[in-house]
Amino acid sequence: MSVILEQLIQRRKELHISQKEVARRMKTGQTTIARIETGARSPKLETVERFAQALGCDIVLKRND
Repeated sequence: MSVILEQLIQRRKELHISQKEVARRMKTGQTTIARIETGARSPKLETVERFAQALGCDIVLKRND
C-alpha cells in the first residue's frame, strides 16, 4: 500500500469518519473504500485525489533530497 493511502486512512480515522461517509462524499460504494483500504484494489490517482478531497486534504508531492 502506498504511503499516501496509509496517510489518508490514518487521517480518516483521526477525523472519526466512517468508510461509508467517505464513500458518500466520493459518490461511490463503501465496498470500494474498503477494498482500497485493505489493498484489494489499486486505485487510480484520480480516485486517491477524490479520497483526499473527501477528507478535506490535499495531496502534495515533495522531492527526496
